[in-house]
Amino acid sequence: MKIRKNPQENPAIKSNFRTMPMQVREISDEKRTVELSFSSEKPVDRWFGQEILCHDEECVDLTRLQNVGSVLFHHGLDPVYGSLPIARIVSLRIDSETKRGKAVVSFDTDEKSDLLYQKVKSGSLKGISVGYIVNVYEEVRAGKTSSNGRFTGPCYVATKWEPMEISFEPVPADDDVGAGRNQNPEREEHGMSVVTDKNNPNNPVAAPEHGGERGAPQPAAPAPAAVPTVDGAASERQRCTEIYSLCRSFGVEPEEYIQDGSSVDQVRAAILESLKRSRTPLTSHVQVVADEEDKYRDAARDGLLLRMGETIDKPAPGAESFRGMSLHQLMADCAMRCGVKDAHRLSPDELWREMGMQSRGQFADTNSFVSIINSTLHATIARAYATAPTTYQYWTSVGSNPDFKKVTRYRLAATGEMQEIPENGEFKTVSGRDEGVETGLKTYGKKFGFSRQTIINDDLGTVSRMITAQVRSNQRFINQKCYEALTQNAKIFDGKNLFDASHNNLFTGAAPSIASFNEMIVAMAKQKDINGKDVLNIKPHFVLAPVALGMAIRQILESTADPDATNSGVMNPMKGAFQLITDAQLDIVNPKGYYAVADPNEADGIEVTYLNGNRTPTLESKVSWDTLGIEYRMFHDFGINIIDYRGMSYNPGK
Repeated sequence: MKIRKNPQENPAIKSNFRTMPMQVREISDEKRTVELSFSSEKPVDRWFGQEILCHDEECVDLTRLQNVGSVLFHHGLDPVYGSLPIARIVSLRIDSETKRGKAVVSFDTDEKSDLLYQKVKSGSLKGISVGYIVNVYEEVRAGKTSSNGRFTGPCYVATKWEPMEISFEPVPADDDVGAGRNQNPEREEHGMSVVTDKNNPNNPVAAPEHGGERGAPQPAAPAPAAVPTVDGAASERQRCTEIYSLCRSFGVEPEEYIQDGSSVDQVRAAILESLKRSRTPLTSHVQVVADEEDKYRDAARDGLLLRMGETIDKPAPGAESFRGMSLHQLMADCAMRCGVKDAHRLSPDELWREMGMQSRGQFADTNSFVSIINSTLHATIARAYATAPTTYQYWTSVGSNPDFKKVTRYRLAATGEMQEIPENGEFKTVSGRDEGVETGLKTYGKKFGFSRQTIINDDLGTVSRMITAQVRSNQRFINQKCYEALTQNAKIFDGKNLFDASHNNLFTGAAPSIASFNEMIVAMAKQKDINGKDVLNIKPHFVLAPVALGMAIRQILESTADPDATNSGVMNPMKGAFQLITDAQLDIVNPKGYYAVADPNEADGIEVTYLNGNRTPTLESKVSWDTLGIEYRMFHDFGINIIDYRGMSYNPGK
């Protein structure tokens, strides 16, 4: 085998593209998020041989995609949608079980992005494409095995590669023949890596230089040809481009025509003659269906969810057939699909041991029992997260840090009012202050197991309840931390307490009333920027109160008549002024105190900061030899950070 590394001077460093069926896992209307697969290890036939993108953790660098990656439509080439992003990447991961790149993307709310989101929901937009660069290839000769022992040659394994962007594709190509992947999306050469000649960087050639170590691998060098003139090179480029475009339209391999020097007219005539002989009708669309492995896993997952009592709007086809399966039956079925003969005749204990023995081989593929269980549990996590009885998410903002280093959030003050410029006068430069707040993250996690007894006893409900309890516990923990940040009234970035008379957000104790609420409204509206000059006109949106005060405050906010007036005909000016949120965390600290909080989209307050914006816990698993089961660990990276005091006020009550 040969390892081709990455000298920076090689001109073959350009983006590649690979297209596949979308394989949507979860769609959340509330968050406008879609969970999808964007890459796999499926071999793609390239002009130099079969290319495989290795999905071992050390092979894929997600850094650039996480930090600056975009979600586009048709790689930004569509004349309507252009190059502007249509969605943002919420989270990325490499699934160690399925060997696929997974992403959760959140669609923007503008009209064009929403149209695409609706088409994804309806299933009419089915393609996904990833743009990537390959830094290192491993060349695996025929009959040999790759260095990780997972791939058999002949093939070229990308052992160091970087995804750059994710695109939704209107007409996905069939990934079995490798269409839809190229180096230059504007030209879309069929399966060809377009690079440049070292002596003339503006001159594309059909293959990377032999001996170049970064970019696509090299076939054997062809027989020497006459060196073209400048005009001849331009003509050759035009011929190659037209032939590739023509062949791509009819699903014909262009390499033979390129190498034998055929003209465009000769290629066109050859294609027409071939179509006449075969009487093959012309089609303008390519139909792409999901892999059988994916169909099987999706059906098994939804069948298990239905068996657990979950409600699924549109179960995957075949889910009902899995609904009545025991865990032992499902494991045996997976084992037989993976090559274990007579798996149905094995006892539950024997089958479990067989699975443990095969966990590094056939049971590691996408239709394995472990993979199905993990997929089911991830769906359970998503549902548990959405239904957890917490309130912090309504009044806090959401932030994202790329790593665990402290990140400073800066707020710029206004630079003063506009100044009159006299005729022939000059603009005056003004500068404004800034105010920075450090935000940070911590990791919180738990470890638990899925024993062989659970499989043998067919007790999937126990696992579901365990996962649900863990997720809700995690959510309650975040809820607790948010209210602790609110109620502890700790010193913040300016050296003063969060609620302080100097901040104009701490009031004399008074029971909830129209007068006390009006005091909070006026004070928050009069808050000034960090220069202490410009009035911000912030409006409170929420009232946070203990459960004990909920009834009294609800009467104030929902009564048509003024509850403090003796005449029932007096209008209540506070009707509908705030949204009431009650939480028992406040009862523990002060059952009489209450808070006014601005909409987090309008004014900074308390921020829940996540690692790379990932709001849900991460679940990882491995088949354990020591415990005769599946070990799980769930962890979540987040931090609670106070960004500003101006959008919050507090009355300790009376």
